[in-house]
Amino acid sequence: MRKNTLKNYTTVDGKYGLEKFYDKALTGIQSTKIHGRKDVNHNIILDKNSQVKNRVDGLDVITSISLKFQSALEEILDKHRERTDAKEIIASVMDSKTGEVLAVASSRRYNPSKITDIESTTISVTRYMFEPGSVLKPITFALLLQDKKIHPHDIINTENGRYQLGNTIITDEHKYDYLSAENIVVHSSNVGMAKLAQKLDEIDFYQGLIEFGFSRKSGIDISDELGGSIPNIHQLRHSTYKATASYGYGMKVNFFQLLAAYNIFNNEGKWIKPSIGSYFQSASGKKQKIEDKKTKQAIEPNIAYIMNHILRKVVKDGTGKEAYTEGLRVGGKTGTAHISIRGRYENVYNSSFFGFANDYKNRYTIGVTAIEPSDDFHFASQSAVPVFKNIVDALVEHKILTPLN
Repeated sequence: MRKNTLKNYTTVDGKYGLEKFYDKALTGIQSTKIHGRKDVNHNIILDKNSQVKNRVDGLDVITSISLKFQSALEEILDKHRERTDAKEIIASVMDSKTGEVLAVASSRRYNPSKITDIESTTISVTRYMFEPGSVLKPITFALLLQDKKIHPHDIINTENGRYQLGNTIITDEHKYDYLSAENIVVHSSNVGMAKLAQKLDEIDFYQGLIEFGFSRKSGIDISDELGGSIPNIHQLRHSTYKATASYGYGMKVNFFQLLAAYNIFNNEGKWIKPSIGSYFQSASGKKQKIEDKKTKQAIEPNIAYIMNHILRKVVKDGTGKEAYTEGLRVGGKTGTAHISIRGRYENVYNSSFFGFANDYKNRYTIGVTAIEPSDDFHFASQSAVPVFKNIVDALVEHKILTPLN
C-alpha cells in the first residue's frame, strides 16, 4: 500500500512477488461513479438525469499452488532448518511437463504480525544468488555428450582424488584412481569433471550454459528476479576457469534458474518457463489464459534420456542414495559449495539437491537449497538430500505420486 501525500488518499498495489508481477491485471479498472444534480446537502439526486457507472474490478490470479501440499512443504522446511541450524532452506516442486509450480517455500517467511519485518519479504528463490557447486556437473556433462566429446563409458584417470592444473590443486572428497565418465557425475569427482571439461570448446561451453537458462532470468512470475552471471568466453579459454566452472564455481545463479535447468533432464530435453499463475478470472467467473508457455529444445531428447538415467544412478549408487524411494523413478545431484565472503572462500557452505521424482504417469522436478547449514550438516547428503526425500514422501502421502508395487 502507498499513500499519495498530495491528494491525501491511499492506493493498494503489489509491492513484492506474485502481486507485483501481476499488479496491472489485479488493479481495479474503475470505481463506482455517480453523476447527477445535488440537493442542498450535496447528495446526488438519483433521477432520470443521473448516471451511474458500475465498479469494474481487476482480475483474480488463480495459481497452480496446492495449498495442502504448500503447507506440508513449509512444515518440512521448518523441521529441517531446526535440525541443520541452516540460515534458510528453500525448496520447490514443479510439474515437469507444464512448468507449473505445485509448491514453493522458504523456512524464512514473512510474519504479517510484524509489519516492519521487511527483510523477510525478500524472495530468496529469485533474489538470492549463489555459486551452484556440483549440481552443475550434470549440465557440463550433458554439453559434452551433446558435442560428442565423450561417451558415458569412457575411462578417466581421476588421480586418486588430487590433481594439479596449472597453479590450482583440485581435490575430491571421495578418492578414486579411475572412473567411467558417467561415474564422475555419480560419485561427484571434481578431478574427473575438470579433466572432461577441457574437451569443451569455450564458445560451446558458454553458449551451452545460456541454452540451459543461465545468465538470464528464468521468467518465473515473481517480481524483481535477478539474472545471475556466467564466465565469459575469454575466461573459459583458460583451463582453470573451464575446470572450476564445470563444477559450479565462478558463476552466479538463482534457485529457479537451476530448477528450470534440471527440468530439461525430465522433459525430453526441452526447457520450459516455470510459472505460478495458471489463469486470470474475472468477477463474473470468466477465465482467461495468462500466456502461452515459452519452451525451447535445449538439448537433444536422447541426451536428456541418458542424463535422466545417470541422475537415477546417482540416487541408486552415488551421493544421493538417501533420496531413493521404492516404486518411483527418482534422480538428482548433490552440490556442496563454499561461499565467498569478501573475495575469499570461507568454511561456510550452501548445499543443494536438484532432481526429479516420477511415477507411471506424473513427472515432477524438485529442488532444495540449504543456505549456510551448520558444520555438522554442510554436505548436501546430510542437509539437502533428507529434505528432498521428505518432499517425495509427502508427494506420495498426498497421492500426487503413486509408487508402483
